[in-house]
Order: sequence, then structure tokens, then C-alpha cells
Amino acid sequence: MEIFTELKKIAKKETGKDISKDDTFRDLGIDSIDLLDFVMKVENHFNIKIEDSELLKINSISDVISILEKKVKK
Repeated sequence: MEIFTELKKIAKKETGKDISKDDTFRDLGIDSIDLLDFVMKVENHFNIKIEDSELLKINSISDVISILEKKVKK
């Protein structure tokens, strides 16, 4: 499973937008409520838990990828 490919699918379904690894959530027009919803979808899809301390550090797609790379079993 390619993490970024899966994230792109989730983002397209949830926001209708195509994403790149360099996008920030601000660039995408995603506010804090939308970010929480997106993170919950990511958690469900990958069957992981993103801790609140990690959530506070998420500003971009690459931040999400970094967290997932540590948590998702290869």
C-alpha cells in the first residue's frame, strides 16, 4: 500500500480536491474542523490512532505522511 496514493483517494473523496505532498491544509482551504474530519477518515482507513499531540503538529500533507509512515505496518 502506497500511503500517499491512499491519502490522495481519501482527500479527493472528502474534499473533491487533488493534493500534492507539498500542500498545506491552509492552501487547500481546510479549516481545523475539516482537518479533524479528514484525520478521522485517515485513522479509520489505515486502522491507526493519531494522538492529540501529533494532531497539533499537522499542517500539511507531508506531516500526515510522516505520521503514517511511523504507524502503518508495511
